[in-house]
Amino acid sequence: MIEVGLLQGTFILRCNGIRLALRPMEIRVLLALYCAGGPVESSRLVELLWHVPTQGSHGTLRTHIRRIREKVGATSVLALEEFVITTTPIGGGQWTYELASGIRYDAAEFSALASSGFSAFARGEYQRASDQQGAALALWGSITGKDQILAEAAGRPFALRTREKYWQMRKDAGIGKAEADISIALHRQAAADLAQMARDWPHDLEIAELRVLALHRCGRTEEASEVCRLAILTARDAGIDDRPLRTLQQSILTGALPSRDPVTALPTSTESSRAPGTTGRSEIRSSP
Repeated sequence: MIEVGLLQGTFILRCNGIRLALRPMEIRVLLALYCAGGPVESSRLVELLWHVPTQGSHGTLRTHIRRIREKVGATSVLALEEFVITTTPIGGGQWTYELASGIRYDAAEFSALASSGFSAFARGEYQRASDQQGAALALWGSITGKDQILAEAAGRPFALRTREKYWQMRKDAGIGKAEADISIALHRQAAADLAQMARDWPHDLEIAELRVLALHRCGRTEEASEVCRLAILTARDAGIDDRPLRTLQQSILTGALPSRDPVTALPTSTESSRAPGTTGRSEIRSSP
């Protein structure tokens, strides 16, 4: 079995449980193919990997791919090297490279768990939703910032979209877990998790609303009111309708905010307080 770790803060390639030592350019080759999400012509792959390709870049690329295959092949009597990078001739002296379909990715496992968590929440299975989102987030190793995702491809344009996507998906899973935790009265846990998320995404109003709810249900009313006040200012600065936040603040001050209802039963709507052009939950899928 070939496994690829993308969410640990450092790229990991394992074959039959053995972690392989790869050179920096070998890692970038694999990351470029992963981010492409499908076959890549050899000339295009050279352009992705070298800012200024030279006449020898194609030969260098073939050498890196051969070394990757050799390292995988050395760990098994099976011809597993054929299941890492596939090569397909397309004529005219050109061919395509593609990561094989049988590779197992921790990013795909994260996506599946997060998706399951969202589905469980929609069915009202809040404990299962919390468990699934917690398991998804546990796969994230030591990554604490967006720039640490696919760090070996830092400065490479081919990694930007995938990096942004997974950072958004991590936020969505965190929000999903907080919603589930609040719905099963794990308010202190949700408040702690949301405080960290507020540091990572300081201008996100959905995080702010959930944090207000969690703090209020922990009995930290003054802190909840202050978080709400700052969120209102953020909404106004961004030109976003702040009425849901003002309603939430008023509910806190008057004691009208429910103390135990599930998040879905609350009168405020995080949908109305999102920045224009956003859609909330990012699409959860295993492809980059």
